[in-house]
Amino acid sequence: MPSLFAITVPNNSVPLNAQRRGSASFSVYDSSGRPVRGRAVLVPQGGATPDWFSIVGEAERDFVPSETVQYTVQVDIPSGAPPGEYSFQLDMVNVANPDEDYTRGPGVTIGVPESATPFRVPWWAYAVAGVVSVLAVVVAVILVIRPWDVERPEINSVRITPRLGQVEEGQELQLTARVLDIQGADLPGREVIWTSRNPEVAEVNPALGMVIGKAKGTAIIEATVEGVSDEMTVTVSQTPVKSIKLRIDSTNLVEGDQVKVQAMLLDKDENILENRSVVWSSNANEYATVTSVSKVDGLITAIYAGTSDSSKPFITATSDEGVSSSINLSVTHGPVESVQVRWPTSPFTVPLFFECLKVGSSVTMTAISKDKQGHTIGSSVTWTSGNDRILVVDPTGQATAKAEGTATVSAKSGGARGNLTVKIPCAGLVIGGVP
Repeated sequence: MPSLFAITVPNNSVPLNAQRRGSASFSVYDSSGRPVRGRAVLVPQGGATPDWFSIVGEAERDFVPSETVQYTVQVDIPSGAPPGEYSFQLDMVNVANPDEDYTRGPGVTIGVPESATPFRVPWWAYAVAGVVSVLAVVVAVILVIRPWDVERPEINSVRITPRLGQVEEGQELQLTARVLDIQGADLPGREVIWTSRNPEVAEVNPALGMVIGKAKGTAIIEATVEGVSDEMTVTVSQTPVKSIKLRIDSTNLVEGDQVKVQAMLLDKDENILENRSVVWSSNANEYATVTSVSKVDGLITAIYAGTSDSSKPFITATSDEGVSSSINLSVTHGPVESVQVRWPTSPFTVPLFFECLKVGSSVTMTAISKDKQGHTIGSSVTWTSGNDRILVVDPTGQATAKAEGTATVSAKSGGARGNLTVKIPCAGLVIGGVP
């Protein structure tokens, strides 16, 4: 069974900060071609436990074909966890059929470093702590009795590193911020709040300063500490298109048919690239046309079947970078809609105005079959006479007059029929001689 979802992650490892915390972003694409409600499921591996991980926001979400949903997983390793390498993955299931419709996501590793060896407090340290506590109480009393200014160092500036950044869509960039006093000395322990002025282009983790590229463009990232801020510019570039795959229900079309075609733009790892567009074209608009209905969707209309292999059209999708892909079409005539029976012309190519024969003479009639588009179809025809005593018709359309009277000749092709009334004999010019 084909995968219902496509799951990608920019980095296969999660960096942890000093508090053993980190995050990972997953991109989930609905590859089923239909709306579906999916649920994200976290699967700890390698000794990890479920309480280490949490999904930001709702685990169950609605998916629309050709759109990507972002999931962020917060990682919080407890201090008691032993050092080593752990892992987890984010799987997706169809809420309507979780036992059969599911997709396993890529594994993400977490490296937990060794903690410092616990320090055993000697007995005399407790005595020193008691003395210090007493002195602290004394100092507090003095401060109450005779206060003086004891101020927290004032922040003079915040500096972000790097000043300029560049990432591709889906890639991450780690930013850091230094908090400085008026002397240029670092002020550690201050909380930094990160924001993006254009989250549609680049998002940033508000606590960790991790930037992820979302769409082509530029975004200003700001770090703020107690009202003092700094900013940097990040440029997000599109991931290059390596190939294009075309999806179509059928390439065998009948004149007048319309069918939807979809282009999937892929990177070098065959990951689907979002927010891209293609230009649709046909090599022969007289046989098949294609119009754009969305960034990656086109609508093909079969116009005419043609009469040779050279008339077989093909449709092409071309990306902005010039990468293209084509698909061949086969257009055939539709069913017969009408049949016209034609009386032969005179030896001077002047049409006869009377369908007349003398007894014993013969003519060969022709039948023209057409579809609903008015195109002539080379279909087989069955000939019959409404009165074999007066007029007989063979399988080639040759009619022979047997006796005087009136008979109707019929030519049938598919579900359509054409008729022609023949008089035997008639006055004036006739085929087969003068009466």
